[in-house]
Amino acid sequence: MWKYPKSPLHQAAIDAAKPERDREAARATAAELKLRRQQDASLAVKEQEVSRLAVLAKTQRLRAARLALLDAEPKKPKRGTVRKSGG
Repeated sequence: MWKYPKSPLHQAAIDAAKPERDREAARATAAELKLRRQQDASLAVKEQEVSRLAVLAKTQRLRAARLALLDAEPKKPKRGTVRKSGG
């Protein structure tokens, strides 16, 4: 691989972009990420529970509305029964 000389400005940008290899900083970052993941997981569980309860409430509301419509409609005669006409 060829190694061409870089301008000082370009080399400074490369050096600034390199991550520091500090062990304690890496451990602190890892601990922070672990804590964030735990918080995200607990938040996700709470959101899922809220969503589940919302779905159950909507299901109960729609079921009640459907049953109310069935009770409000006049009952249709069963098939195969003969009506007696008065005349």
